[in-house]
Amino acid sequence: MIELRGVSFGYPVRRNDGKDHQLVLDDVSMRIDAGSFVSVVGPSGCGKTTLLKLIAGLLRPLKGEIVYGGSNGPDSRPLIGMAFQNAVLLPWRTVLENVIFPLEVVKRWRSELRRRRHEFVGRALALLRSVGLEEYAHRMPWELSGGMQQRVSLCRALIHEPDVLLLDEPFGALDMLTREELWSVLQDLWIERRCTVVMVTHDLREAVFLSDTIYVLGGRPATVIGCVTVSYPRPRPLDVCYRDDFVRTTRDLRDLLERSSPKVVT
Repeated sequence: MIELRGVSFGYPVRRNDGKDHQLVLDDVSMRIDAGSFVSVVGPSGCGKTTLLKLIAGLLRPLKGEIVYGGSNGPDSRPLIGMAFQNAVLLPWRTVLENVIFPLEVVKRWRSELRRRRHEFVGRALALLRSVGLEEYAHRMPWELSGGMQQRVSLCRALIHEPDVLLLDEPFGALDMLTREELWSVLQDLWIERRCTVVMVTHDLREAVFLSDTIYVLGGRPATVIGCVTVSYPRPRPLDVCYRDDFVRTTRDLRDLLERSSPKVVT
């Protein structure tokens, strides 16, 4: 479980009013249960990616605290995997070598890589098999489509068996049909592994389809203005997106976002 308690964060600036930080997030509190799938939605520029960086430990709050498993000590942070909107695969490495890359840098695994390489290669191939890409293991990234590259990125984020998977707009650059196909791929991976997932997305349908809980950020600086629980049984077929209650939930999220967004006066 991860808990954010009154977290505020701002980036350093020089201002005439004497303030030395431009607040991005203000008094953000949320609870992320172990093994759950949580999405964060909000308008562009409201601090969603900053929130992920705080959870990952890449940034530190100005106020408040982030508690992992009941503790906020330096050794309490879980092992984290990340995937981004762009796959960011290393172009000089094969698909298999890209997937294995985190094992070369994560402290828990790098000392064992040489001794257990055969085992780790098997783990990587199993991940690629689960997303339908085992036969592409020895291809180069430029030989893959955008959707295939994003599947590789998900495998790379999971290879070191993270406790928490952070996803920053993982399918935002893909067309609608590919994106929906990868929703099912991600859902299957999560059901199989049950790591805790925190995903930032602009796609409200994506959030409702994949999530157990959706937090809505709004305002400037942003804070949590709503929390929606999604209780459809899993695995969820894509047809669920056309149900009246699914459409209603998506519309309620949109209404929340519209009410919180600053109005443009012309």
